[in-house]
Amino acid sequence: MTIKRKLKKQYTVDFALPEDAQKIREVWYRAWLSTYPNKEYAITREEIQEKLQCLLSNNTLKKYAESIRNPEPGQYLIVVRENGKILGMCSARRMPDKNILQALYVDPHLQGKGIGTALWEKARECFDPKNKTFSDVALYNEKGICFWKKVGFIETGERGIHEKTKLRFGIKIPVMSIVRPEEER
Repeated sequence: MTIKRKLKKQYTVDFALPEDAQKIREVWYRAWLSTYPNKEYAITREEIQEKLQCLLSNNTLKKYAESIRNPEPGQYLIVVRENGKILGMCSARRMPDKNILQALYVDPHLQGKGIGTALWEKARECFDPKNKTFSDVALYNEKGICFWKKVGFIETGERGIHEKTKLRFGIKIPVMSIVRPEEER
């Protein structure tokens, strides 16, 4: 799929390749550094950097590349590329009874240019339209909340903290659950 967006350049939206592993993790890293530090919740940039340092280790990148090469059934890793550069990524999972959008990150300086929407549209193609799609978003991620509402997600009312967001000293990023209803296609 080739798309033209606000930057008036052509991008491709495709499934990730094992050789994309490091570039995907670098986008993930920059997106987290841009999104998750928050004074109100005492989440510092340094804590985010410390948590994510392992994402770029050689051992972790090898394991990640292998998971891209041999994904679990129903697991999809989608990227937007331009001339070999990864601009955004989306991790999606199709399960028998629900769809799960596990992650969607766009390089911070490219947000608001249609890349996230392109990733979402490709993920939708992987999902079962008869099932609801679930995800989580940080309570204070206003840009993320606005994006998810724009593409049809609503809050479930559930709030929580995931172990995967645990930072130094036990601080965790608070999240809210969101859902997109089943689709008629």
